[in-house]
Parts: sequence; C-alpha cells; structure tokens
Amino acid sequence: MILCGDLQHFAELQNDPRVQRITHILHAAALASFAWKPEIWQVNVEQTSQFARVVAQLPAMQRFLHVGTAMISGDTTNQHVHETQFPAKVRHFVPYTKSKAEIEPLLPTLLGRIPVVIARPSIVVGHSRTGCSASPSIFWVFRMIHAAKRVPFKTTNQVDIIPVDFCARALITLTLATE
Repeated sequence: MILCGDLQHFAELQNDPRVQRITHILHAAALASFAWKPEIWQVNVEQTSQFARVVAQLPAMQRFLHVGTAMISGDTTNQHVHETQFPAKVRHFVPYTKSKAEIEPLLPTLLGRIPVVIARPSIVVGHSRTGCSASPSIFWVFRMIHAAKRVPFKTTNQVDIIPVDFCARALITLTLATE
C-alpha cells in the first residue's frame, strides 16, 4: 500500500487504520530548491521533525529511509568526506543543503526504536530509457558548459549523475532491506 500526502497534515492521519499498518517509509518529501526560499527550513526541518514524531508512534513501523543529498557535506573541496562524519564548520552553498544537514542527525532521536537509513543521492537527472529533456533541473549546468565550450572546474573532477529510475530502484531496495 502506498499513501501519499504532505508533511504538514500527516498528524491528522495518525489514527487512520491504513496509517497504523505502515511498516516502511521512504521519506523523500522536501523543498528541494537551490533558490533562497524561506519555506525551505519549515518544510525540510520543522515539518520533517513533526512527521518523524508521528511515525515514531506507529506500532508496525520497521524501517524509515530518509532521502538526503550528497551536497550535505557543503564546500569540502579537496577533502575526503566520510559517510558518518562531516567537517565541523561547513559552508553550505544554499539553505536547502543546510536544512538537509540539520535534519539528518535529529532523525534517530525523533524515531527512537525505528531503524533509520539515510540515502544521499548526488545528481539525479533524466531516465535510463527516455533520456533527459530540457528542464530547470541541475542539468542546466552541463548544458551551459557544453554550449560555452568551457569547463569551470578541473576536467579530472568526478561527478555522480544517475537516472531517476536507477535512483528509485535503489531507494526502494534500501527501504525494504531487512538489515
């Protein structure tokens, strides 16, 4: 069963028998914008915290997968970033990455007994079969580089770009995994 809704009103559904039977959550709700929108903190931190508090009370819950972002590490040029450790002073590029970095360490406490898995996809663009049409997504940067015939970074740098269907399959697998 898949239930769709929003973070702000999830608590209203807490006593719904369908919600009481939820065993696994793939939490991908967020305001994922690189623009300076004031609602980013409210949605990504405050409403996600409220959502986690309600989920923690669901009797059948077995696993909670939170979709974060690889950009949580901020400006860490020339630094090796470990999955569980981030530099103490990180300069975030935009409020979105700061909000995602802020909510991650709160989730285990908010969810208590429920195992929390964090997935941090890098750049998710296009589809493995249908490709990527022009869009306002992050892929505009690569289109601009191609058009300008200039690269604003070292050509030896590596960037992770995966199609959305690969990412979706991986997230579902991680959500339903038993360990």
